[in-house]
Amino acid sequence: MILYTAVPLSLVFAGEARPAAPKMEIRVGSACLEVESIGADRVRIVRLISPNPADYLRPEYQPGRELCLYPGIP
Repeated sequence: MILYTAVPLSLVFAGEARPAAPKMEIRVGSACLEVESIGADRVRIVRLISPNPADYLRPEYQPGRELCLYPGIP
């Protein structure tokens, strides 16, 4: 990829220096959710992997949604 810009490269790639959050996979039925940790018991969905097309229409599996790993535990 060639990037033609007048913006300095230090500004273009400024967000690349921060470390990525560790990711893990959670199985939910036939779907696999790739999530990243955002707290002690909270995760954010990064990606949905499923052979079932209907899973991609379910709002609870949408990327960006936050989940609690241990619901019901204070």
